[in-house]
Amino acid sequence: MTKLTTICAVLAFHLAAPAAMAATAQEIMSLYDKQSRADAEQVKLTMRLVNPQGKVRQRTINYQTKTNEQGKQNSLLRFVEPADVRGTALLTLEHAQDDDDRWLYLPAMRKVRRIAATEDNENFMGSDFAYEDIDFEELANNSYTLLKSEMVAGTDTWVIQATPTPQSRDKSGYSKRVLWIRKDNYAVVQVDYYDKKDELFKKRQATGLAEVDQSGKWRPKRQEMLNTKTGHKTEIVYEDYRIGGQISDDVFSQRTLADNR
Repeated sequence: MTKLTTICAVLAFHLAAPAAMAATAQEIMSLYDKQSRADAEQVKLTMRLVNPQGKVRQRTINYQTKTNEQGKQNSLLRFVEPADVRGTALLTLEHAQDDDDRWLYLPAMRKVRRIAATEDNENFMGSDFAYEDIDFEELANNSYTLLKSEMVAGTDTWVIQATPTPQSRDKSGYSKRVLWIRKDNYAVVQVDYYDKKDELFKKRQATGLAEVDQSGKWRPKRQEMLNTKTGHKTEIVYEDYRIGGQISDDVFSQRTLADNR
């Protein structure tokens, strides 16, 4: 073997190494799930609801999440603006085995309402995101198939099909999802959602991905969810990501949900 051949072989091995490390769909999804979670994370969201005629309604939201004792996530979404939704909050307590606990606080009614698991496929606060879309990936609730590799915006991705297991099928609003996951950082850049008739229902795109504070966690600057049947879409812009630090456990309680109006 010549020196040039040896160098080429070594380069080929190292370039192929990331793909070899995640050869199966389940392994890729596990690495994606790990990448998407943080011990503590906070971010400000600007949400724009855009109807087919171009009319826009805008929302400002604060989001916090923290790893709980089960190694899962407790999360809080709280609306800041405009005045008619200010104080509205969604609390989610993720569980390793049982269904997640989810409560919605509506300040106008001064009421905390429990969101049942059967409502996971309903839209959240008039957006194109269902409750299940804003959850973390539940690996045990899906089976995964690696379909192919594909370039997206100049970046190599794995294309993976996620199909609800028989046990979770009735709770999901989808017959399947197709995810595009970057090979260099395991971040999702696109998701296609198919309804129960196996027809394309929604398309989600994430852009402006960047690593936050050298944490190894990659987050988008912008996401868009388009309902392909109605033409309605939801745009989200993210600002001031903070990963790490301290978030009190008291933030993730029903009492605090109603008190912080």
